[in-house]
Amino acid sequence: MFRWLVLVPCFGLVAAMAWLVDWQAMALYGAASLLCGLMFWRDKRLAEAGRSRISEQSLQVVAFLGGWPGALIVGQLIRHKTRKLSFRQPLWGTVWTHMVLWVWLVNTNQTLFSFLASLSALLARGFR
Repeated sequence: MFRWLVLVPCFGLVAAMAWLVDWQAMALYGAASLLCGLMFWRDKRLAEAGRSRISEQSLQVVAFLGGWPGALIVGQLIRHKTRKLSFRQPLWGTVWTHMVLWVWLVNTNQTLFSFLASLSALLARGFR
């Protein structure tokens, strides 16, 4: 029962994107989630076969780049990386970082890509 609570932040993400009608972000998160879910599935199969695995760092990077819904859902479905605290803590840190970003985006009525464009302009100016 409690293992499906991972869906709560996923629903929150979809609700925020729908509120902003941010189709580009939906596509980005969808593709990254699919990739991350496939990476989790592949890593589990490699582990079962006793072969060389996908690094946890690679899994975390893809999760941070928007694949965390896939990581949470597929991880629960196939029961992979669900007990390893040293992996789960940074993953949930990623989830909360994204949730805070989306709450801010909804409150300022910005899309993800308009925020990223503003951020890259600020970085290009060197915070002047």
